[in-house]
Amino acid sequence: MKNTTPEDQIKRSRMESMNKNGEVISDVKKKPILSYAEVAKKRENIKHRDSKEDSQEMRKSIKEMNPKERYDYFSKDRGKIFRFDVKPWMPTFEIDLLIEKKLRPLTQVWSKTKITDIESKKTWRQASKIMIIATKVLKSYDTRKVDYDGTSVEDVIKVSAALRRTERFDQRIQKMLEQTKSPQKNIKNHAQAYLRKVEKKFKGKVKTIEQVRFFTKSKISTLKKRVAYLNEKKRRDRIRMRFRSKPSLKSLVDTTPLDIEIDKSEIEKYLIDLFSKKDCEVPEPESLLNKWVEYSKNTTSIDEDSKPNFNEEIFNECLKWSRSWKAPGTNKLYMKIFKVLNSCKIFLMEWIKAVYERRCNLTDEDTRGRAFGIFKKGNIDDPKNYLFINVTNSHYKIFMKYLNSVIVDQIEHRIPKEQIANKKGRSCLDGIIINRLIQKKTVHGQQIAQTWLDMQKAYDSLDHKKLLIVLENLGIHRDFIEIIKKAMRCWKFTVINGKETYMNNEKKKKKPTVIHVNRGIYQGDSLSPTLFVCSLIPLSWMLNQQPRINLEDPNTEANVVTTMNDDEVEDEGLYNHLLFMDDIKLFSINAKCLNEMTKICEKYGLEIGLKINPLKSSYSINQGEQAEEPLINFEELSTVYKYLGIYENHKTADEKANLQELYKVVDEKLKLILESPITVGNMIDAINTCLMPKILYVFSHERSELIKRKIYLDMDLRIRKALNTYGVKFQNLSNARIYLPRSRFGLGLKSTETEIDKIQLKNFIHIKYSEVFRKMNETFKMMENDIIIIASKYNINMSFEEGLPCINGTIGSEKEAKKKISELVDNFAYKRWAEHYTRKKEFPKFVINNKLICPWLRTLNIEPRKFKTITMTQDDMHPMLNPIFDKESKCVLETNSVKCNHYDNIRHVGSYCEHSVSWRRRRHDNVLHTITNVLLRKLKQKMVDLNNYKKCYKIDDNTELRIDQLNYTSESLVHNKPDIIYETKDKIIIGELAISHYRNLEESAKLKIQRYTVNGTLQLNAPVENLEYSTNFTAVLAKQKGKPVSFYPLICGPFGELDGPRLDHWVAFLDEFNISEKETIKPVIERITRKAAIETEYILFQYIKLKEKKLKENNDEQNDMEL
Repeated sequence: MKNTTPEDQIKRSRMESMNKNGEVISDVKKKPILSYAEVAKKRENIKHRDSKEDSQEMRKSIKEMNPKERYDYFSKDRGKIFRFDVKPWMPTFEIDLLIEKKLRPLTQVWSKTKITDIESKKTWRQASKIMIIATKVLKSYDTRKVDYDGTSVEDVIKVSAALRRTERFDQRIQKMLEQTKSPQKNIKNHAQAYLRKVEKKFKGKVKTIEQVRFFTKSKISTLKKRVAYLNEKKRRDRIRMRFRSKPSLKSLVDTTPLDIEIDKSEIEKYLIDLFSKKDCEVPEPESLLNKWVEYSKNTTSIDEDSKPNFNEEIFNECLKWSRSWKAPGTNKLYMKIFKVLNSCKIFLMEWIKAVYERRCNLTDEDTRGRAFGIFKKGNIDDPKNYLFINVTNSHYKIFMKYLNSVIVDQIEHRIPKEQIANKKGRSCLDGIIINRLIQKKTVHGQQIAQTWLDMQKAYDSLDHKKLLIVLENLGIHRDFIEIIKKAMRCWKFTVINGKETYMNNEKKKKKPTVIHVNRGIYQGDSLSPTLFVCSLIPLSWMLNQQPRINLEDPNTEANVVTTMNDDEVEDEGLYNHLLFMDDIKLFSINAKCLNEMTKICEKYGLEIGLKINPLKSSYSINQGEQAEEPLINFEELSTVYKYLGIYENHKTADEKANLQELYKVVDEKLKLILESPITVGNMIDAINTCLMPKILYVFSHERSELIKRKIYLDMDLRIRKALNTYGVKFQNLSNARIYLPRSRFGLGLKSTETEIDKIQLKNFIHIKYSEVFRKMNETFKMMENDIIIIASKYNINMSFEEGLPCINGTIGSEKEAKKKISELVDNFAYKRWAEHYTRKKEFPKFVINNKLICPWLRTLNIEPRKFKTITMTQDDMHPMLNPIFDKESKCVLETNSVKCNHYDNIRHVGSYCEHSVSWRRRRHDNVLHTITNVLLRKLKQKMVDLNNYKKCYKIDDNTELRIDQLNYTSESLVHNKPDIIYETKDKIIIGELAISHYRNLEESAKLKIQRYTVNGTLQLNAPVENLEYSTNFTAVLAKQKGKPVSFYPLICGPFGELDGPRLDHWVAFLDEFNISEKETIKPVIERITRKAAIETEYILFQYIKLKEKKLKENNDEQNDMEL
C-alpha cells in the first residue's frame, strides 16, 4: 500500500466522520487530526518497535543456532572482533569444516603456477572476510566479555550502561521540568503527564518529583563511584594478566597507546621527510662498498639449487610462538584464528608457500602497516622524540618470520665474529669479556686507544639500494633477494594515534596520509634486524684490514697482528672492533690508527646512508697523542661511557658508577614491582626473573670477592627491607623462609650471593665450551683457579680435563653442565637455609620432618596482606594470637554470654573453638564449592554459584554428581551424608572433606575412614583404636547399587598444608574424574588449598577485628573507672 501524506490523513479522518449527504455524524467517535510531525513520529515508533522485536527474536534464538546459521547471521554484522578462548563445548570441528568449504576455492588459487598481484589481493580480501566471520562465530560460543589482554570487563560494561541510562533519565526529567513552564499548552501538558507517570512509577518510594531527582542524583553518584572502582579493578587485573602471559617489568606499566597531542599532519610531514629517499654521500671517488663487492665476488658463490624446500615444521614453530591477540594489521585478522581453525592455517601455509616459491608476489596490501607512536624522552611535542612501531598483517608477520629463519641459516657463516647481535651461540657476555680482555692489554706500556661510535637514526636511514647490493653478495639465494626487493617497494604505513586533522568544514576528518618507507628498515618486521646486521658485514671486513690484537696471547703486552684479513689466516682470536647492531667500538694501538679506523666507519656509513652522531660518540687516547678528523669532532672520554649496558672507563668497568646506577635502578624497580597490583608470587617472580638478572649482568664478569660481597650484602638487604616496607612480609619473618623454595614453605626468593656465584660458574662453563674462547686457555688460567674456589664453597668438585669442566667426576655438554651446577648450588643453599629455619621454631621442624607441602605456594597467587597474615600465623608470631609477650592471652569469643577462655592460638581459633563453628562451616562450604566447580568443569557442565551448589547434578542417563545430599539408602546410620558422591554406570566414588590442623592430618583422615567404611552406627568424634566393624555407608551403598564403592578422605590443613598420604588421596580422587597428573598437581589442588588458606585468613581477620574491639572496650572501661 502506498504511504499516505499528513494531508491525506486529515482528509480521510474528515470523510470518516461524515455521512453520504455530507452531514457530520455526531455520535461517531472522532479520530484526532494529526500534524505532519506527529504522523512522522508515529511511523518512526512503529519502525523502531518492529526492528526491536526482530532483534529481540534474533537474540533469543542465536543460542539455538548451529554454526552455519551463526555464520549467516554474523555475515551481516559489521561490529568489531572480540577476544575469545577455546572452550570444551565449542563445536570447533564443525566450524572448521564449514570454513574449509568456503575457503577451498580460495586456497586452490595458491596452487597455480603464476598468481597476479590483483588476484592475490582479491583472494586475501575474500578470505579475510570469511575468517573475520569465523572469529565472530567462535566468539559467540564464549559469552564472556573480555578485553584483548584477557581481562574480564563484563561488570564495567553493565555498570557503565546503567550509569548512562540513569543520566539520560535525569536529563529527561530536567527537560520536562523546564517544559512545564512553557507557554505552549500542548508542550506543558505533555511534560506534566510525563512527570505524573514518573511519580506513579516511583509510588511507595518517593512522593514528589524533587525526591525522584534527589534519588536519581544519588544513584548517579553511586554508579560513578562504582564505575571508577571497576575501572581501577580492571586496570589491576589487566596488569596481572599481562604479567602472567609475559613476565617483564614493562608488563607492570599500563602501556595502552595514547593519542599523541601533535597534529597528525605535522607527524606525517616529519615521517615523510624521514623516510624519503636521499642520495648517499660518497666523500671519495673510490667506494669502500665496491671493494668489498669485488672481494665477495671472488670468495662467494651462489648455488641456484641450494634453495631449501618449504619446511612445514619451521612454519609451525613460527605460528606457535606468535602472540594470539596481538594488535592486527589493516585486514583486522588476529593470529588466533590461524591457531584454532586448521582450514585457516592451511590457507595461510599455502599462501606462504606460493610466495616462497615465487609463484606469487607480496603486495602493498600484505605489507601495509599501522604505526603507533611511543614517546621516548625529551620534548613531548616534538615528533622526533617518538618511536613509530608498525603493526602489520598477521599473515605478513608469519611469512617474514619464516623467511628470516631461512636467511639466517644461509648467512650465519658470513656474520663476523665481531658482531654480537643476531648470531646463534653469541651473547652480550661474549662481547663484555672480549671488551674487557682488550682493555687490559697495553702497547709499549700504554693503554689501548678506543672509540665508541653511535649511529644517528640508524634504523631509519639505511639506503635500500646499497642494502640490496650487500645482500646480493652474501650468498643469499636470488629468490629471497627478489622477495625482499618486492617487500621494500611495498613498505608503507599510516599513523594511528595522532591528533586528528579536520577538513575546512571542521566535521569531516582528513584522510590519513600513506607514508612510503623509501629508506630505512621497516620497524616491526621480523626480518629487519637481520637486514641491518647484514648491512654492517662489509664494515667488519674493512676494519679487519687494520692492525688487530691477538687475544690468544695471555701476556699483558698486546701481540699486534698486521696481517690483512684473509680466509687462509686463522683469525679467531684477532680483534680490533666490536659491533652490537649500530653500537660500534673500535680498538687500536695508537691514535693515528684509531683515527684511520674511524674514517673508515664514517665513510662507509655515509655510503649506505648512516651518519655518526658526534654528541653520543667518544674516544680515549694516551697523553701526548693528537686526535685528528673525525675523532676531534667527538668528546674525549673524561669519566665513563655506557657500552653494552655497563659504565666503563678507558681501562675497565667503573665500579663506582655501576654501583650508583645499580642502586638507583634496583630501588626504582622494587618500587614498581611492590606497588603493582600483582600477587605475592608474581612479585617474587619479578624480582627473580626481571631484577636479579640486571644485578648479575652488571657484575657477572667481576672476580673480586670484596666487590662481590659488598654487592650481595647490599642487594639482599635492600630487597628484604623493601618487602617489609611494602607489607609483603612481616619484619621478623626468618630470612630462611624468604630464601627457601616454595616446595618447602618458602617464598622462593633468590639470594644475590648464591646467584652471583652460580652465574660466575655457569659463565665460565660457557667460556670453556664457546668456540670464541677455545684457544684462550692460558688467558683464563687465573679465572679458572677462582672458579674452583667458588665451586668448593658449595661442595662441588670441579676440575678441567682437556679444557672441559668436569663436575663431580662427570663431563657433559654445556647445557648439562650448567643444569648440574644450578642443581648442586640450589640443593646446598636449600640445606643451609633449612638448617637455619629449623634451629629454634617448632613449625618448620614439623614441616621438614613430616615433608609437608603447601601446593598453592608454588604460584603464591595471593595478595600481600593475606600472605603476611598467613606467614605470621604459621610461624606463631602474630601479635594478636597468643603472642610471645602475652602467653596468657585468652580467646574472646562467646555464645550467650558464655566465654571460651581457651588460649587463642591458631590451632584453637581455626580448628577447635566451639564459638567459631559458623566461620569454620563457611570455610568448609567455600572449599567444597570450589571442588564442585572443578568437577563440573571437568564433566563439561556449567559452573554454579555459592548460593545454590548443594544439589544433585544429572550429567547423563547413567551419571550423577551429588553434593552434600542425603544418601540413597533407608538404613539408619549416624554418618550418612558425605560431601561428594559421584555415581557412574559401573562405579561409585565418595569424597569427604575435612580441614584440620596440620598436626592432625593423619588423625582426621583415619576418623573419616572409620565413619564411612568401618562403622557408621556410632557417633565418632575421634578415631578409635581397634574399632569393631559394623554397618557403614559404603558397604550399604555397594550392596544396594551392586557397584564397587571407593571412599577418599579429602583432608588439608587450615592453610592448605598436605603431607604425602593426604596428597595421594587427593590425586587418586581426582584421577577418578580422568584429571591427568599434570592437571591435578598444578592447577586443581593449588586452587583448592589456596581457597582453604584464604578462608582461614578470613576467620583470623574476623577474630582479630573482634578482639581489637573487645580490647578497646576494656581500655575505655578502665579509663572511665580511673576517672
